[in-house]
Amino acid sequence: MARRVEEILEYLRRRAEEARREAEIWSALLKIVEEGAEKRARVKPSEEELPALLEGLRWKRYRSGEGEWVYADMIPEEALEVLREKGRVEAGGYVYTYKKLDKAEVISRRRLEPAATGGAGATRPRRPPRL
Repeated sequence: MARRVEEILEYLRRRAEEARREAEIWSALLKIVEEGAEKRARVKPSEEELPALLEGLRWKRYRSGEGEWVYADMIPEEALEVLREKGRVEAGGYVYTYKKLDKAEVISRRRLEPAATGGAGATRPRRPPRL
């Protein structure tokens, strides 16, 4: 019977050591993932990357038909930080503008078109055709 107890004790010691090694591996993996998430959170998208982040949103058209808007809490945080910081960004054929209203924050966008005057590369918000 003593032999059987010794076998059980040895088995439990091996399993405890395996569990300790496994816990170390999981802890290291967790640390790697957390560090990666922190780095990603600190990286702000460039102005050129904003349209890709904002394209899939459910933009609402202004009644005038001259642009669209969305509540700021509906857009990715990293894009919102850029827009809050800059206020107005021209990218991807749009002018994006951050607006803080009394009870909400919104992002508006209007299409750009080549300006009639102003030289090469000059742009201005485009008005949609009247229906």
